[in-house]
Amino acid sequence: MPHESESFDVTFKVTARISINKEVFKQVDEDWKKTFYNLENINDIVEMIAYNMLNGISLSNLDGFANLPTNYAFWDIDPEYELEDIEKVD
Repeated sequence: MPHESESFDVTFKVTARISINKEVFKQVDEDWKKTFYNLENINDIVEMIAYNMLNGISLSNLDGFANLPTNYAFWDIDPEYELEDIEKVD
């Protein structure tokens, strides 16, 4: 008997505090942007790093930051998840 599955859209609000060493921001110059990602400002850099960290990818495992120590980006306050919505998808 095959297993049947159902799909759901789940929305979470995530709150955390991240610390990022200033050397990370200094590294993102125009040459870096041409080679890796076109991150326009500090918020873009923080968003990209935090998103990847939420997915278990440390700073030193990201393209463009492999030369930097992992502890150059870390959670000051670990992410907390708050459920906002669950919707069954047909």
